[in-house]
Amino acid sequence: MTARPTPTAPPILRTAVVARPVAEAFTIFTDEIGAWWPLPTHSVFQGEAGGVHFVDGKLIERATDGRQTTWAEVLTWEPPNRLVLSWFPGRRPEAGGGEGSGRVEVTFAESDGGTRVDIRHDGWEAFGADALRRRRDYLGPSAWGHVLDHFADGAELRHDPEPELAPDAEPPLGVDGLAAAYDEFFAVAEAGAAAGDPDKAGAAAGDPDKAGAAAGDPDK
Repeated sequence: MTARPTPTAPPILRTAVVARPVAEAFTIFTDEIGAWWPLPTHSVFQGEAGGVHFVDGKLIERATDGRQTTWAEVLTWEPPNRLVLSWFPGRRPEAGGGEGSGRVEVTFAESDGGTRVDIRHDGWEAFGADALRRRRDYLGPSAWGHVLDHFADGAELRHDPEPELAPDAEPPLGVDGLAAAYDEFFAVAEAGAAAGDPDKAGAAAGDPDKAGAAAGDPDK
């Protein structure tokens, strides 16, 4: 009896472009994966998913009750340009029983001042006669495209740290400082009006030239 040939399953390719430098895009995709990955819909534990992180060369999902499962093992880690994973969410390819693992490659390249992120999911031959069915699980807008949309949104909405001030720069007033400055301004203006001082009273009346003096403008 002639053995059935393994079906040919082409790779799945998806792309996103984010307005971040390459190094930042790589960091967001890897170190901050738990902040943007759509865990409620794309995880093993679904509604009980508590987080996903790279730990000791593996991509691990943790449930809210402490359970954990491995999604992938890192085959190549080349920051900030390339990441390759042996991909088997919720399965144990080392246990046998016909369970294989696919291969996911993620690359990061400069593109018009931002970063182009490409995902290539292949290695379907590891699943033998089940290759095409396995591949179909990752097709459509709710698969890798959906994940990359969440990544792009996470990169766009990521909160950047405040820039460091120069050693001799004065820190910004902030809300409390601004309120204190206004209080001082109006106190000076009211004092001038009560004392009959036309310069300070003019500040209270909205005279921009005298207002600058009351506010401590060195040019006034």
